Formats: sequence, C-alpha cells, structure tokens
Amino acid sequence: MKQKLPWIISVSILLLYFASNYMKQTPRTEIDYEAFGNTPVHLNGRIQPLDSVARNALLGMRYKRTFRDENGKKTPAIVWLTELMMRPDLAHERPIFRIQDEDVRSLLKLPNKPSKRSK
Repeated sequence: MKQKLPWIISVSILLLYFASNYMKQTPRTEIDYEAFGNTPVHLNGRIQPLDSVARNALLGMRYKRTFRDENGKKTPAIVWLTELMMRPDLAHERPIFRIQDEDVRSLLKLPNKPSKRSK
C-alpha cells in the first residue's frame, strides 16, 4: 500500500488539475439581468429586490411593467433601470414616458396615435 500511495496522490492531483482547467468559465460580456434584479435594496422602509424597484418605478411612469425597445420587443424594467444607472445616454433615448395629451405631442413633434378609447 505504501508503494501505491504516491501514485494515487499523483494521479489525483493530475485529475484535479485537468478537471479545474476544463471547468473554468469563460468571462461573460453580457449583464446577467436576473442576478442583478435579485440584488436586495432598502427602499420605503423595507428590503426588496432591485427588480421590484425597477418594475414599480416604470409602472409609475408608464402604467406598465415592461416597455418595447426600438425593435418592438418587450423588455423588462430591470433592463431599463440598469441602462439608466450604467448607460444614461442610452436610457435617455428610450421612449419611457407615456404622453397622451395631443397638444404636448404636437409641441414635441411626436406623431399622433389614434386613441383606442375613441373608437
């Protein structure tokens, strides 16, 4: 047994070395919005996930918890809040605020959309 022990230890170390190299993760270039949204924050006297803060903030401004990006794809609120904190130049270009008054829309030179309620 004493003669086999150095071989067993050597083989075990080599296996661990190759396994650790095989299991290394490649660095991510994209933001993990789900993990970022689970970050706890203290707001209004209680601790809540950052995703809840983002959804409630967007709900207050837009009456929806999501928004559509420039391609028309539904995007969660945590993406907007992340852009607002990390890339404000991009976030300021997003059409987040709902403007329904026709006078304000014409002043800002926005296209008039037909109202769903007027039909």
